[in-house]
Amino acid sequence: VNGMKVGSTEMTLDGVSLVDRFGGGMGRVQPALDSVNEFRIETSGSQAQFSRPATVSLVTKSGTNELHGSVFMTHRNNSAGLRARARQDGNDAPKLIRNEFGASAGGPLFIPKFYDGRNRTFWFAAYEGLRQREQSFYRSEVPTTDMWAGNFDNLFDAQGRKTSIYDPLTTNADGIRQRFTNNQIPTGRIAPIFQTMRSITPLPTLNVNPFITPNFETAYPRVNDVYKFTARGDHRFSDKDMLMGRYTVSDRAYSQSGGRFGAPPLGMKDAYGSGRQDARNYSATVQETHIFTPTLVNEFTAGMQRNSNSSGTLADNRAWANELGLPNPFGALGWPTICTDFFCWDNDNRGDQNLTGYVLEDNLTFVTGKHTFKMGAKVRYEQNNVRELQQAQGSDAFEGAWTALYEPAGDDVAPFTGDGMATMALGLPTYLSNQNNRGYFYFRQHETGLYFQDTWKVTNRLTLDLGVRYDRWSPYTEKQNRFLAIDPNTLGSLFQVITPGNVKMESLPGAPPSQLASWAARGLSWTTADAVGWPENLVRADNNNFGPRIGFAYKLTNR
Repeated sequence: VNGMKVGSTEMTLDGVSLVDRFGGGMGRVQPALDSVNEFRIETSGSQAQFSRPATVSLVTKSGTNELHGSVFMTHRNNSAGLRARARQDGNDAPKLIRNEFGASAGGPLFIPKFYDGRNRTFWFAAYEGLRQREQSFYRSEVPTTDMWAGNFDNLFDAQGRKTSIYDPLTTNADGIRQRFTNNQIPTGRIAPIFQTMRSITPLPTLNVNPFITPNFETAYPRVNDVYKFTARGDHRFSDKDMLMGRYTVSDRAYSQSGGRFGAPPLGMKDAYGSGRQDARNYSATVQETHIFTPTLVNEFTAGMQRNSNSSGTLADNRAWANELGLPNPFGALGWPTICTDFFCWDNDNRGDQNLTGYVLEDNLTFVTGKHTFKMGAKVRYEQNNVRELQQAQGSDAFEGAWTALYEPAGDDVAPFTGDGMATMALGLPTYLSNQNNRGYFYFRQHETGLYFQDTWKVTNRLTLDLGVRYDRWSPYTEKQNRFLAIDPNTLGSLFQVITPGNVKMESLPGAPPSQLASWAARGLSWTTADAVGWPENLVRADNNNFGPRIGFAYKLTNR
């Protein structure tokens, strides 16, 4: 909004935040359209009630004295070959089948009426679903049938220059090797990992040289399933006391079976090169409105949100490294990145984010004479549990050096010798790596806000908005004290890391003593915040966030 950066816009549903803290926009699954009764956007000039520079407020529908409902469905299908607006490679239009459907209803709760004969309890519910099936075109290079048979006699570049492969077991004292006869690796020398990779890699669909142009084309299915459900109840205890409760749950399951980071065979489950995103959002609100007098009204809100998002690939829950015979010291699940000189079987990192927020908010409105006073307070507690698994399952490479010819003059491999696929066929990795990920990080923060606002109708033409707001965000903490800082005064000399409070580095979970010893041997040192006089949470709290609000509206003429 107004060119401001990510995170400067608050979005609420019945007073409970919907913001995705990991992306800055609305949560991964939005409320059903038929559940929204009204929305309001506050930008520049917003009153002191609003803590952010911009606020989008959504209010859900409630039941009424009469039963009302709706049903809808939208269907799109171009699978019969109709041209879609998206143009892709190939002769066929991309598949797109999309079904959106939903229903909503609301009305009074038919219970014995009170003495005045009026309905006092109302209900509303809405459901919305999405089922979308489409295909994503993908073009890539894959090894040829000859390569999988150990025959590397057809490795030519665009200029027709041939690459030869050499037997590492024939290396002499000078580094000279003998070439494999006809560039063919004997069947008895083929490694198990090569045989496994052959069974899970598609064959070319085009009869071209993969070292010059892609030889594989296909379309991978993409599946997107979403559902949203909202239930709301309203009860009027009296003309002065009203209670509202609302519960919303929404879920999204998205998957793409290949073509994101590699080309698995069509129909392969637990596939590398695939993608997925699973999100589930919960939101609940209880709101009590009390009218003390016609000029004094109080509104109290208690609510919570739970946003769970997991992303990665379809291979995340299978121990592929173990099955391929690759190192897996941390027992990680998922597909390890494997690359040769020209071909990669790649994967995306797994990420899990679980946000839980609780809010208590009270707003009091008082009208007297030409003044409308509004004041209130909000307290919000937030938990962010974040896990980013970066190649714990492995990042491995098979490059051409093992099957290349050594050139003593340049102390390097000779041009047009050696190939990574031939190296993999022999089971000789060039590089193996596993990263020690420390599981979830549990971030915690409190947000507190107080405000006072006076809307003063000075004359029939002039209105002034005068207010002030105070906000305090506590410094982030980590549940297991794994928030660290570098002492800038030690850069270039000691290079010291500081842990919170009096917590010692050796006591932090997930930091093996062997790694600490290795870091210490390379010059890293550490101490505690208490020992060097730092704040316990490593960052000093900012306690002076006062925001004045000054605005006016003036009617120049009646027109």
